Amino acid sequence: MPTPAEQPATLLSVEHLTVEYRIAGRRVRAVDGVDLTVRAGEIVALVGESGSGKSTLAHAVLGALPRGAAILGGRIDFDGQDLTRLSERRFNRVRGRALGFIPQDPMVSLNPLHRVGRQVAEPIRIHRPVPRREADRRAVALLERVGLPDAGIRARQFPHELSGGMRQRTLIAAALTGGPKLLIADEPTTALDVTVQKVILDDLAALARAGGIAVLIITHDLAVAGDRADSIAVLRKGRIVEYGPPDDVLRRPAHPYTQLLLRSAPGLAPPRPGRRRPARPRCRRPAPPPAGPGAGGRDGTTGAARRGDRGGQGVPPARRGRRPALVPRGRRRVADRGPGRKPRPGR
Repeated sequence: MPTPAEQPATLLSVEHLTVEYRIAGRRVRAVDGVDLTVRAGEIVALVGESGSGKSTLAHAVLGALPRGAAILGGRIDFDGQDLTRLSERRFNRVRGRALGFIPQDPMVSLNPLHRVGRQVAEPIRIHRPVPRREADRRAVALLERVGLPDAGIRARQFPHELSGGMRQRTLIAAALTGGPKLLIADEPTTALDVTVQKVILDDLAALARAGGIAVLIITHDLAVAGDRADSIAVLRKGRIVEYGPPDDVLRRPAHPYTQLLLRSAPGLAPPRPGRRRPARPRCRRPAPPPAGPGAGGRDGTTGAARRGDRGGQGVPPARRGRRPALVPRGRRRVADRGPGRKPRPGR
């Protein structure tokens, strides 16, 4: 393990972030005092069930919160600047350049009427004005970089002519057009078969290792999180309940919610030979129901691309509730469950 002096510089630091939605006259707290760090070249997986706050946290970092959502408190320090204090104009200079985003569904995210090469070339011309022919050449080079076979031919095809894995690689190429320092990948392996999932994860890992790009993966799939991530943060009801290396979090989960997720994932927590499967750990207060029509759970993020109105003035400190502290436990941190209720290692 690298010493503190050898650790890469912190690229993203989220401190005490709190995000709320106003839905049908009521307030729903989707992210509640989250702390998270991502270093250059590091892959961090954000894991949790639907409605746990994963997508809201990612959209807050991207400055893409939907209408009705607002950052109530905290900081998002990225590459030396607090994103919560940026005006929309200044944020646009960061988003797409230093910050890259890989959306969840290629069939929805790619325009079916435009050739894929042109869709990769378009953001190149937006962020770095160059002649169309040069943008097309760079687009093909990016498609080759992410491993798309016969990139020159594929660039002239439409999205429906590509396989699911090829479409996903096209989105990765588009996210790389600005030369980002951080890639945020929202469920990058959804609806892909297992072999293609591995290829896509290999591609993201190669970008992190060779290019020094930090990657934040949003996923509900614990197998995806454990396969390539350097660190895993488990979210429940907008709060991180366990945070640490995959070997610790997945093999010896200390929080009951992490244990519950593992027991719910086929193949990740099989019973030992000759022993019965352990009883399911119980968590008080299950996750809340969906916050509104089409809200997708507590997140409320269904594709709208607006930020909360901050006016470039930053955000005030959030009202603090009884948020459980993260207690150091070896190489990880685990939510303090209160007096007499210490985190316990998995069996």
